This record gives sequence, structure tokens and C-alpha cells, in this order.
Amino acid sequence: MDWYKENIEEGIRPLVKLLRENGFNTECSCEHDMYVQCQILPDGELQRIHNLLFEHYDNYKIEIILERIDGIWYSSMRVEIPKESGNEAI
Repeated sequence: MDWYKENIEEGIRPLVKLLRENGFNTECSCEHDMYVQCQILPDGELQRIHNLLFEHYDNYKIEIILERIDGIWYSSMRVEIPKESGNEAI
């Protein structure tokens, strides 16, 4: 039995396999949107911003975006604070 053929859509399978074979724990994937979601352990600046937000907000989301477009690397971080009661800065 081939786990990849049984569980992963064909178009995204090579990326999932590459990531898993190199130590990344993939959680989900979608061939239609061509994405793979992985678990990570925060380090460096990501850990620092997580610690800062953890002390001040009940709910937040941090997204790290690394893109290569026409050979040029771009990186950014998006912090989202849901608008809901109880989520004002402490």
C-alpha cells in the first residue's frame, strides 16, 4: 500500500512527499488550491512576536509569508487580531 496514493491528491503529492521526507510534519493539503500546511516550531523573531502577543491578547493569528516571484525573494508577516469582546490589549 502506498500511503501517498491513498491519502494525498495526485497534483500536490510530490510537494507533500518532499516535505515529509525532509522532516516537515504536513497536516493537510489541497490540490485544487495547491497548498500544503505544515506544523512548525517557532524560533527567533517568530517566537518573540508570539510571546509578545501571548502576553497581551486572548486570540491572535500570525502568518509568515515567504514568496519567490521571478527569482526575487519577498518575506512578510501578518498579525491578525479578531474583532471580538475580550480581545482588547491587556
